[in-house]
Amino acid sequence: MVEAALVFGIIIAVGIAAILIKLPTRTTLWLLGRAMWLDVAVTILTLWIHWGTMTGLMSAAVAGLICSMTTSCARWLVGYTRGGVYYPGVIVLEVKR
Repeated sequence: MVEAALVFGIIIAVGIAAILIKLPTRTTLWLLGRAMWLDVAVTILTLWIHWGTMTGLMSAAVAGLICSMTTSCARWLVGYTRGGVYYPGVIVLEVKR
């Protein structure tokens, strides 16, 4: 059951990351500026969707943890915006107004 939760958690996190990658750059940077709220929202959403089975709840929890790690890595890699100011990461993006 643990293996299934890990695999499903990774699949869920990859699916959420694919959705976030498709967002416009400004929106993604804005979301990364609110990392805690993004992590909480993803965890609540996945828990709500997978409520009812132990494997589903464990998968949702793993997806929330992986989302938190991914958010931290993304903030380090591409940066984030906060209060209209862009704080660049290792890769500096061109943000147009």
